[in-house]
Amino acid sequence: MAKINKQTQISQMVQALAFLLRNSVSLKEPILTLKEELEMVQHYITIQKFRFEERLSFHMDVSEREHFRKIPKLTLQPLLENAIHYALEPSVGTCTISLTSREEADAFILIVEDDGPGMASDTLELLREGRLTTAGNGIGLLNIDERIRFAFGENYGLFIDSAPGQGTRIHIRLPKEMEGSEHV
Repeated sequence: MAKINKQTQISQMVQALAFLLRNSVSLKEPILTLKEELEMVQHYITIQKFRFEERLSFHMDVSEREHFRKIPKLTLQPLLENAIHYALEPSVGTCTISLTSREEADAFILIVEDDGPGMASDTLELLREGRLTTAGNGIGLLNIDERIRFAFGENYGLFIDSAPGQGTRIHIRLPKEMEGSEHV
């Protein structure tokens, strides 16, 4: 109906929501390509842009040549959801959230960063220890970290960098090379 009535914004939002719902409940493999995970991110951000309009400034800088890499399903979207919940929603102004990548000598790193209020060191410590209960009802940071470590080993996972007034940066450490991976 939205398409017929030329309501393109509603149509785009419904399509993005349908994609997210289909992919979050599908019984596909628990490990996706980065390309597939980024597609979910794009649909999620489409919905949030309609919700927050100009208050949400989102930037993504992940090279297409990295799209072959593997990542556990639902790693990035919950991290972006956290950034929106803890950095954007409490503010009245614009919040910038970015998703970038970089390669290190022994790992591939994805970084989800926001310019929100950040976390105090004691809060960050409780979070790292799994002793912080949140009001959220989604996939927690520790769950994501555990799934990455289970899939790729103890050298990989989430690393959080945050301080009051300096925003939050979550580093997702993944294997640099994987068996059978081919650069596109």
